[in-house]
Amino acid sequence: MKTIIAIALLLLSNILFAQEQYENVTITFAELKLEKSKTVKLISTFKVDEGYIVFKKEPIRGPGGWRYFIETRDTDLKVVSTIDVSQQFEDENYIIERIIRVGNSYALFSTKTFRKEGKTELYLQTFNWESGELSSTKKIHSQTSPRRGQGIHFTTKTSVNDKLLMYEVYKTGKDKLARKHYTVLDEALEVLWTNDNVFYKADDGKDYYEQSVVLGNNGEIYALGYKILTRNRKAGIKQGEKEFEIARITEDDIETIKIDVKGHKLDDVQLTQTKDGALFFGGYYLNKDVYGIEGVFLLTLDKESLEVEDEFWSEFTHDFITEGWSERKTKKAKKIDDKGKLALTNLYLRNVLKHDDGSISLVGERYWVTITTTTTANGGTTTRTTYHYGDLVITRISNSGELLSQSKYQKHKTHFGAHDVVGVGNNLFVLILEKKIKLIDKDVKTMEKKERKKYDGWAFAATKINSEGKQSPYMLIDYTAAEYVKFRRYDKVYRNSSIVRNDDKVELLVVTYKGSKKWALGRFSFTKED
Repeated sequence: MKTIIAIALLLLSNILFAQEQYENVTITFAELKLEKSKTVKLISTFKVDEGYIVFKKEPIRGPGGWRYFIETRDTDLKVVSTIDVSQQFEDENYIIERIIRVGNSYALFSTKTFRKEGKTELYLQTFNWESGELSSTKKIHSQTSPRRGQGIHFTTKTSVNDKLLMYEVYKTGKDKLARKHYTVLDEALEVLWTNDNVFYKADDGKDYYEQSVVLGNNGEIYALGYKILTRNRKAGIKQGEKEFEIARITEDDIETIKIDVKGHKLDDVQLTQTKDGALFFGGYYLNKDVYGIEGVFLLTLDKESLEVEDEFWSEFTHDFITEGWSERKTKKAKKIDDKGKLALTNLYLRNVLKHDDGSISLVGERYWVTITTTTTANGGTTTRTTYHYGDLVITRISNSGELLSQSKYQKHKTHFGAHDVVGVGNNLFVLILEKKIKLIDKDVKTMEKKERKKYDGWAFAATKINSEGKQSPYMLIDYTAAEYVKFRRYDKVYRNSSIVRNDDKVELLVVTYKGSKKWALGRFSFTKED
């Protein structure tokens, strides 16, 4: 494999891009093209003390299916070893699902379907970085499905201190709402406890829907769920209102407590635990008079009693909702606001981040879907579904529970993975691929066509957002530069295990591509700022 390494301190011209430059940014790129195939898909990446692990797959020509590879790289992203882990599995019904880092261990999950028996088994293997070997396959769960070939649907989570691993299996059955199976493993990937009979049914028999789950540092599981209330006009309960509960699940017990939301109707919510073990329940609440989001909230929960310790509720102001709107749309919004019906729409909670100074950032994202159907003259139809990712809404709360700032990061993307948000010290960074012409500090409408052409192409940029909501844009890569032109399509930032925070710097792993056959792994290292 030919590996291309390009390391540079990026010093872009302030004349070309009238914006601040992030100092001491180091970029390293390495191609991920295999010798035997031109098509490769990156599944996940991991940072280890000695370097990096890359887990990828390529299609098998002829019979179909996939070949899986675990690749180790040194600190300069040079390949140390490439292991074809699919060769040990000849059965076409065997599928490698994912690889997850837990402390200093690496867990590889896989499944195998036995079609005649109507069952699927879930397996676990450990990967040894030093020897580059996988352990023998160990069966950890078996499930029979009433529907042939349904397989095992499971999710995995690590604790916030990265020392424990949980997997949750959705056990389908004849009943509409099935039970769930939980297993928690330690850093050595040995089972701590298993609970195979977790039901989500409310006392009154109504279905209970799980919203989000986190794994505590001591092996306990916290689950946020809700039931849909029956409409009751006398009690003021409208159709579709939800009642939320928090459950703490252990090997032998399930404790639940209802959350008092002070009469608010909640919209998108999330349960989050930070590195220091703090447990938060936050999100957005709706305007009761109209479909739309009225404000943001964050509740701090006691891990033992699950009672609310502190609470924060903040209504979005008229000026904030209309920020960035056109003059015509703003005038129209004034009339709507006079009737008490102005609100945000299509807003979903994306991140809850705790900063070094104890403050917390809630990052929401506007998201909606449009479906367009086109009919041709001969009667044929084509349907196109477009997923829109709009503005980020950022709420910053002090460690004493006061509102520090409310800000928007304005964007509009129609594909997922074009951006990410990370916390660095006491700041947020929005990472995004953008057309260069949108990043320059000039009035594009007054520019001549010849001048606009100078800014054709793409750039990878970062915008720092401080506690006051002030935004400072930075250019990280100009993809027209000779050493970066082949990596001009930025795909995604690999989260969690690939965002490495040290005392003095942050390291991000990103994937870039050119078409479907050119993939690359990029590393950005930049120092923290106060």
